[in-house]
Amino acid sequence: MFCTPSTRNSQNQFSQVTSVLSHLRIVKIVRQLLSSNVIMALPISALDLINKNKIESSRLEFKSGWNPDAIYRSICAFANDIDNLGGGYILVGVEEENGIAKRPVKGLNVAELDRIQKGIVGFNNLIEPFYAPKLSIEEIDGKQILVIWIPAGANRPYKVPERVTSSKKERKYFIRYGSSSIEARGDLYDELRELNQRIPFDDRGNPQIQLTDISVTLLRDHLVAVKSRLANDLTTKPLSDILEQMDLMTGPSESRLIKNVAAMMFCETPEKFFRTTRIEIVNRSAIHYWSSSSHDSLCSRLSEDQRY
Repeated sequence: MFCTPSTRNSQNQFSQVTSVLSHLRIVKIVRQLLSSNVIMALPISALDLINKNKIESSRLEFKSGWNPDAIYRSICAFANDIDNLGGGYILVGVEEENGIAKRPVKGLNVAELDRIQKGIVGFNNLIEPFYAPKLSIEEIDGKQILVIWIPAGANRPYKVPERVTSSKKERKYFIRYGSSSIEARGDLYDELRELNQRIPFDDRGNPQIQLTDISVTLLRDHLVAVKSRLANDLTTKPLSDILEQMDLMTGPSESRLIKNVAAMMFCETPEKFFRTTRIEIVNRSAIHYWSSSSHDSLCSRLSEDQRY
């Protein structure tokens, strides 16, 4: 068929309009996910994930399309993080061959993204205790893919129906075994149940605690009091490096978390993170209980107790 210049111009304009409409629909989907508080920036680039840079292969899964049954078994397994590797990532819209992502990626169209957005909140509610993975829509090779980021959960262990799309909702515990997600049974189930008990609360990473919550003044006072050379480094090194050297950070390299104990010791308002805490001090066989909302009140009470 012979196309006149006018016909070609019309086709180009139609293609441009279609592209704009597709982009607007993706923007709408992203906004809907944002309103559900499930979408956020990734701690590592999608390209690094595709190429398996900086991430162990056991922490990655590639899915060519949206299969919620298999995907939610893996979400549960990554959230349980039985090996304490820091959770994992699932890239939807990426085909694989022998564990290697195929390029260019397959991608997801707008209709698929819309279907995922509508179903994902309901599927999240099937995880017990409640857990919501983080989502990010990324562009690779000119196509859209969905990256599901699943950090290790704070309330492990988690269980989810083996088939989230089935009317029968029998929940099971899943864990990672190499590059697969399997049901935790026998000794593995016992190990999973005991996992969270083995990590003391103060040693757990807390995603709510930010570097800005750490008081450099309180930190410096402590380092000076214990005669640490790190006190001199506070003016020359990033705060994150100081916390790393004090073993106050945890988690995978691409998403380090500040431990609870750092906020307990060096935050001006620790009650922002620990609303129902109690401090116990033993002195001369007497135990005194109180709640402290500031370092000043704590120090005052300590001074009074020392006069006994």
